[in-house]
Amino acid sequence: MAIPLVAGCCAVLRETLGAVGVSTSSGALIKALLVNGADDLGLPRSDQGFGRVNIKNSLVRVDGRRNGGGDFVDVGVPTGPTLEEGQNWTQEIPLAALTQPGTLKVTLAYPDRQGAILQNNLTLKVEIRQRSGNIIAKRGDERVRSGE
Repeated sequence: MAIPLVAGCCAVLRETLGAVGVSTSSGALIKALLVNGADDLGLPRSDQGFGRVNIKNSLVRVDGRRNGGGDFVDVGVPTGPTLEEGQNWTQEIPLAALTQPGTLKVTLAYPDRQGAILQNNLTLKVEIRQRSGNIIAKRGDERVRSGE
């Protein structure tokens, strides 16, 4: 029953994105919103994946855009030459001044060619230049799925 449920959630997200002015939402954006809104089940990633889909949490990010908050950034595909193995691509995303504490979630989702193993193993690294002293937990590199 998970596949029909997730497919329905994807349709709701795509429709809601259109309502807030994102007329061409990529599959990667939909995946990132689902992953970002998922409930962690407290299990190893090999047992739970990215968690249980929570459409309400995913829609909160889209509604932030509707209310002028811009709660997600779709970086899209960079133009120019492709990356070779070992090369880096950096994207700086300035965050608006936050008035109250909260959680920052960053998700990398991208399409990959079909195959038994991941064809393009991209790694997400987040650097926060001005921190409040909080320790950021690491989950490690994702080497199985095209998302982190």
